[in-house]
Amino acid sequence: MERPNSRYEGYWYLAIAVLAISLGPVLLAFRASSASSSEKLIYITLFVPLGLFVILINYMREKTQALTESNSNVQQDLVARLNKKYRKYLLFYIPITIICVSLYAWILLGGKF
Repeated sequence: MERPNSRYEGYWYLAIAVLAISLGPVLLAFRASSASSSEKLIYITLFVPLGLFVILINYMREKTQALTESNSNVQQDLVARLNKKYRKYLLFYIPITIICVSLYAWILLGGKF
């Protein structure tokens, strides 16, 4: 039996992953004036893998739940749908990441690359 909030739990993990993109620039705001351009770029891109890690943790959690299903046909169907769902998540996350990192870099480098 599904928990009441489990239907939207994956979306919460995706939201956390997308918010992780902005964590680096927020931390950089504390030392933006004293950081070099290369340090700024490291801060901007540092938390992108954290977002991917959050998505991976959620995928593994949901796959473990799907593999506990007793019927193997249902189990295969659940895993196939789960793989499709997370491909969509990555197709959403990667362009957002590229856009955000580019925007942050442009802003922090003073409007020039």
